[in-house]
Order: sequence, then C-alpha cells, then structure tokens
Amino acid sequence: MSKNEQAGDAASGPIIAPNGKAEAIIKRCCKRRQQKLSRLQALAKTNPRKAKNLSRRYFASKSVRIAGAYDAWRRLAPKPLKDQVVPYGEIVEAGLALDMWNASEEPVFLRPKERHNHRKRYFPILDLREKARDRIAYDVAKVLAELHPNQFMTRGFEHLNAWLEQHLPTSAMVITTDIPSCHDTIRRSSVMRDVPLPGHVLKAVLMDTKERAVHLVKEPKGGSTVLVPSSGDHASPFVDAGPSCRGILTGAALAIYASELVIKNILVAAESAAPGVHAAAWGDNLIIILEDASVAALVYAAVEYAVADNFGMDVLDGLARRKQETSLPGVFHYCGQWYAMKSGKLVQRIDANRSGVAMLKVGMMISDMKSTDDLEKIRRTIIGYVISCRHDPKTLKEYLEEVISYGAAKVSDIAVALIATEKIA
Repeated sequence: MSKNEQAGDAASGPIIAPNGKAEAIIKRCCKRRQQKLSRLQALAKTNPRKAKNLSRRYFASKSVRIAGAYDAWRRLAPKPLKDQVVPYGEIVEAGLALDMWNASEEPVFLRPKERHNHRKRYFPILDLREKARDRIAYDVAKVLAELHPNQFMTRGFEHLNAWLEQHLPTSAMVITTDIPSCHDTIRRSSVMRDVPLPGHVLKAVLMDTKERAVHLVKEPKGGSTVLVPSSGDHASPFVDAGPSCRGILTGAALAIYASELVIKNILVAAESAAPGVHAAAWGDNLIIILEDASVAALVYAAVEYAVADNFGMDVLDGLARRKQETSLPGVFHYCGQWYAMKSGKLVQRIDANRSGVAMLKVGMMISDMKSTDDLEKIRRTIIGYVISCRHDPKTLKEYLEEVISYGAAKVSDIAVALIATEKIA
C-alpha cells in the first residue's frame, strides 16, 4: 500500500483533530476516492462480476466514507456555502463512523410537498450519515449499471426531443402512460435483482430507511424541525410507513437510479413484443411509438405484464387510467407538455394547466410572505418548477414578469430580486 493510500485510509478509530489537519485529511480522501472510483469504472467495462466484488472493498474504504461524508455535508449545508464554517473534524468523525452495511435505527422524517394535483409527495430529511451512505451507493451504482439508451431523465431533455424527431415521422401511433407511486410500489426483489450492489447496502440505503420513515405532521417556519401531534396531548406525532416487500425510500439518490434499472425491463418488454416498436421513459413516464398501429394491444399487454412483474398487479388500474393512445400525426401529451410534428419539425408547448398551477402557487406564496427569509423558499420553489417542467431561464423570466404584472409593491420587489439573483434579466 502506498503512502497516499495509508494517508487516505489511516486510523481505525475516531479522529479528533484540529480543523486544519482534518481539512488536509478530507482533501486526501477525496483524491483517493476518485482514484478508487476510476479503477472501479475501468473494471466494470471488462469484468462486471469482479467490479461488483471490488465495490465491497470500495464501500469498506475509510477514504471513501470520509469523502462521502464531506459531499453529504456540502449538500445539506445552508446556502451559500462560501459563508459557512466547515466543521472538518466532525465530518471526518462522521465518515469513520459510517457503516455502509447497516443503517441507523433513528426515524427518517418525511417532509410533505404538495403536487400539482393537490396531493402530497413526501421527501426524506436525511442526516449526514444517511445522506453520505446514499450518495456513496449512488456513485457506485452509476458506474456498475447500464441503463436503457432511451431512458432520458439521466441524459437530458434535448436527447428526448431528438429521439421523438427521429421516430415520429415514420410511425402510426403513440402510447403514453406512467407508473403510479413508482417508488412506493416497486418490488424489492426486482431492486435486489437489477441493481448491481451488495444486498446489505441496498437494504441499508433503500429498505431499512423506508421502514423507519415517518410522516412529518407539521414543520414550523424557522428553527429546527420538530414533530407536532395532530390532535390531543398524547396523539402520535407521525404515521409509521411500515415494513413491506415493496417500496423504497422516495427522494434518495439511489432510489432514482434503482427505479430506472427496474423500469428498463418494461422498455425491453415493449420493444420485444413486436417489430417497429420504440419505447422510452422519463423517470416513470413511459412513451411507446409504434410504426404499425395494429400491434398496439399486443405491445400494451407486454407492458402490463412487465409492470405487474416488477411493481404489482394492483398498479395496473392506475396504469390504464393514465394511458393515452394517439394516432399520428396527432397532438399528444407527455411529461407536462404537448407534442406534434408539423412540417417535419417537432413542436411542443407547456401544458397550460401545469404552468397555471405553478404561477398561482408562486403568487400565493409571495402575497403571504411575512419576512425576507421567505425569499429563498420562493426562489427554490420557482427553480423547482423550472426543473420539473424542464423550462429554460427565459421561461423563468416570463414567470417572474407575470408576477410583476400583479402590480403589488411587495410582489414587484421580490420578483426583481429574484431576477437579479438568477442573473437572467
């Protein structure tokens, strides 16, 4: 073992060091982690089985765990990072205490977020070690796993548009649908089969955390996160998510990649059902382009079988409710946008309902603002809509200009500040 390796993987017990020394340790660990990841990536191309075995040593490496803890802290730290005092010593200790094989026993709190359909989606509030464990496992999964070439959420929106422009002109029908409650209904056996990571790591990152997840009833403005009873002095402050043979932790980085690998089976099943079938996905949103419309029933039956096998029979009703068949060159809806081919070019527009709901919610947040501290929350909300709807900065500026048109001084001041912050004016 080289001196650099010894420095990166040094010490078997907790390190309590001054910030200067701990900072140097973290820098060496980050460099060593990248070297190990590059070696793993090279081996994955030549011998996937050996690469999976090597991943066990990767997860056990102290340098990897310390570098992972530092990355997790950077993601969890309040913004802007340049104004933060980095607790290097605490980060080193957290990395050394991190166990990639076993999650902690503390509850994982789920924060509610309202969706466009007024239902709620819950995202986890992870502590430093849970966040580090998730990111380290995610980095290895990206190296070892191979997605379907038509899974575009990890590749970018422009690739989806290019794929549509290639296949729509020569096809007769489009089928779109999406898998309801994808992360909550996914079969754990499919995750264990398709994600090339050690089973104990998958269990610790995605399954143990899911079973310990509790729904946050109320999160007060400012200060630390607390649980508040829903009613009465002794009411339970949370709802137990409960153990199951299905479901993984929504919001975890590894969960996104795990679901992509399982959804890959559905795309393969659709394309194997008949000639001239082109299947793609953006997350759990499926789109199937058929050169021959007469095979639509056969292809959809193959999709149903694959969905039932990987997510459960009870998901099929929701899948059918979301299904839309469009004869080309008609206009079809996919991922919050409308598409059509006109004069040989792909034309798209944002779903008016989605952008309308977004603007209404932003307007209400601005009118209800109580202090300048709410500005950052409003900014994150708008950026979130831009990302989820895949809008560009120009669209964001149009959103803000529409808010300005409300005429209220408070609305105008906030919108101008946001435009200045994003540097898109």
